[in-house]
Amino acid sequence: MDQTFSWLKRKYEWASKREYETRRANQYNTQAAILDSISLLISNFTGQSGYESILMKPYEEAIEKAKGQLTKSASNDGIDTTQWWKK
Repeated sequence: MDQTFSWLKRKYEWASKREYETRRANQYNTQAAILDSISLLISNFTGQSGYESILMKPYEEAIEKAKGQLTKSASNDGIDTTQWWKK
């Protein structure tokens, strides 16, 4: 045998943990999909916006929104957000 028993045990434990984490992630994704479907159904019954409202925004739009919120928060806290070192 090329490998020792302790190596095989570590390899088995690693593979077992990896499989468990994969199953756990799949379970989470399934539950999230079910909750999203229920929230879409409820939003359709209440007349709120459609399916697009629960989808993630495009990357560029999300980054711009985050930058805007950060700048607004910094301005409210009295932090200078201008690029004064470039003037």
